[in-house]
Amino acid sequence: MKIYIKESVMRHHKGMIGLTILLFLSALMTITAAFLFYQSRSVMVHERYKNAICARYMAESGANWALGYIKRYGAKKKQITFPVGDGEAEVKIREIKNSGKEKLWEITSEGCDKKTKTVGGVTLLVSVKEKGKVEVEYIKSDNNYQDWNSLYGKS
Repeated sequence: MKIYIKESVMRHHKGMIGLTILLFLSALMTITAAFLFYQSRSVMVHERYKNAICARYMAESGANWALGYIKRYGAKKKQITFPVGDGEAEVKIREIKNSGKEKLWEITSEGCDKKTKTVGGVTLLVSVKEKGKVEVEYIKSDNNYQDWNSLYGKS
């Protein structure tokens, strides 16, 4: 069985397969480029998130150190910076209220990853009713620090 195609029909469809393949390849290339862009952005977002978590952990280490320091010695040192892992923690201790037996302290700790310069912070409001008994009243993480004086009426 032989199939005969008229020459005039082929003349109108010349290059159609080439054009279809060209369109298909350009669409495939666009989809591939979009996927690669998405993947690279995803990796960058993951790295930033990981660095932010590490910086916050450094800040929490500083806050824990300050809690232990206040419990043992009171708050003689008002500011200290010390190394933690690949970064450092800067701790500031500030007295908010001192009324007889009860003292109220604000501990502000910032952790900084030295490689990426990512900063995370933690603020604690701590009350000390008697030496050796420290109670955390309030915790705030990241850099949303609040003026505790306005809460406790001290100007």
